[in-house]
Amino acid sequence: MYKIGIIGSSYDILENEEIHGLQEKCYELGIKLAKSNAVIFSGGDNGLCTDVLKGVYDAGGLSIELLPDEYQDPQKNSYSTIQINTGLGYGIRDILLIRSVEGVISIGGGAGTLGELAYAYNSRKPIIAIKNSGGWSDKLNNQYIDNRRKILIDSLDSVDQVIESLLNKIKKKRRFEQISSSFQKWGN
Repeated sequence: MYKIGIIGSSYDILENEEIHGLQEKCYELGIKLAKSNAVIFSGGDNGLCTDVLKGVYDAGGLSIELLPDEYQDPQKNSYSTIQINTGLGYGIRDILLIRSVEGVISIGGGAGTLGELAYAYNSRKPIIAIKNSGGWSDKLNNQYIDNRRKILIDSLDSVDQVIESLLNKIKKKRRFEQISSSFQKWGN
């Protein structure tokens, strides 16, 4: 099982023509992630992440929404399997989301997404941005956030490439952590 975070634009920061093309891609992403044995984590706002959750739901997958409010209407997004009302607001909720996942897919994105990307970067979580989705996903296209070069934010176009690349990066990180753990035990 893979724990994947989906971050990105809410509908209110997108132009209508941007929404239509991205909704279909996000829905396809959700279906294919569910079929890839991934549990999807999202922040639960109305936007492109909702389209991913709809795909996960329709494919019978598992998704978890970490909602920023103490109480949020459970019918607001009926596509998630589990909804957790954190009551933490956006900033702390974003950290909780990133800490809960092994890798991140970024779609478009405004200021909130930038904060999530920065936290994922500093936590060395693999990040894949969907190419031509706008926002910070395009601005950080195949770049490092700063000169520390912790994680390259890869930018890919096809849903299949995004999933394959992220799952490979997660597998590689798991192997590295397993080897590091073995060396630590051996050294004691």
